[in-house]
Amino acid sequence: MMITNVARATIADEVGLEIGDILVSVNGFRVQSYADIHAALTRGDGWATIRYIDRRTGRGTTRRVRIF
Repeated sequence: MMITNVARATIADEVGLEIGDILVSVNGFRVQSYADIHAALTRGDGWATIRYIDRRTGRGTTRRVRIF
């Protein structure tokens, strides 16, 4: 799922996602829609593991962040 917007002070912002990055998975669940992201976040333990491909480098990146 391509990132098209990143709002300030959100999980996406904290992770470092930028417009054009490709979101691969959240908490181990592949995501293709906002509904998928929401469902994956509700299955977490207060933390989110985000896997994405950085558009600038082409590298896969994994970040773990605290969610509230």
